[in-house]
Amino acid sequence: GTNSIIIRLKPDGTIIYINDYALTYFGYNKNELLNKKLQDTILPGVTENGDDQSWIIKNIFDDNEHYWINENENIKRDGERVWFLWSNKLITNEETNEIELLAIGQDITIRKKAEKDLSTSLSEKSILLGEIHHRVKNNLQIITSLINLQLGDISDDVVQEALKSLQSRIQSMALIHEMLYSTQSFSEIDFYDYLYQIVATISATHNKISNPVKVSVEGDKIHLDIERSTTCGLIVNELIINAFKHAFNNQEQTDCKININIMKEESGKIIIKVEDNGTGISSTSKSGMGTLLIEALTDQLGGEMEIKENNGTSFILTFKN
Repeated sequence: GTNSIIIRLKPDGTIIYINDYALTYFGYNKNELLNKKLQDTILPGVTENGDDQSWIIKNIFDDNEHYWINENENIKRDGERVWFLWSNKLITNEETNEIELLAIGQDITIRKKAEKDLSTSLSEKSILLGEIHHRVKNNLQIITSLINLQLGDISDDVVQEALKSLQSRIQSMALIHEMLYSTQSFSEIDFYDYLYQIVATISATHNKISNPVKVSVEGDKIHLDIERSTTCGLIVNELIINAFKHAFNNQEQTDCKININIMKEESGKIIIKVEDNGTGISSTSKSGMGTLLIEALTDQLGGEMEIKENNGTSFILTFKN
């Protein structure tokens, strides 16, 4: 079209044809551009952002199919930087039989500015989201610290246990916000890594030095969204704490284990198995707050929980991702 830049170049970048619209657009007269090199006039070797584009002409001649269409920054005589979308075609000069480049360019400066503005806006939103997750995590940690202070004033063992369980649930939720903040992914987290960290936290709190329980996390690496991660994390949190509290009451047992296995089926179902080799579920653990919470959270997930007792206890949580 009339508002297209049309240029013909030799392989070294020498301009052998340039249309009138291009001369007007870039602010030159014909003698100032004809037989001059593109890279000495309207093609800056480095963009405003510091990107190297000195290789463009050579690459177009070497691999025209790959650079049949390309975008790059150009510069007007007055120093204004502009962006162009170029269609590049290698042609043979009928007189000299030499290969030349025919390049037709369209000004896309407005589009590139809009893309940059959008990118900046998205970047700002990401920073804001990160800050929110950071603050949520900090607020949850403050609540945990307040519970800690309260624990110092309470001598009743039952109340102490209840507050410690509450503390553990809050820590599991805080951990998600910490992971979202540190990985800069605000939609989903590495659930395998998340469970591993939950396990480490609970083990540090509940393990006895004299007869430690070995806790392992195995299986498939999966990513879950925030809501499912929180729900599953709380379920596993309850199951592990239950196992620590009730599964190993037999004083003579030494080889105490809790294994967590994550499986991702081809159908899209996810199975999380938490099993111990303890003495089985006691009647107190079947009716406590933790059990009610597990049932409610499993419903919320739209999942199913199966319990098997055989040389210990297995909890098998199945849900669709």
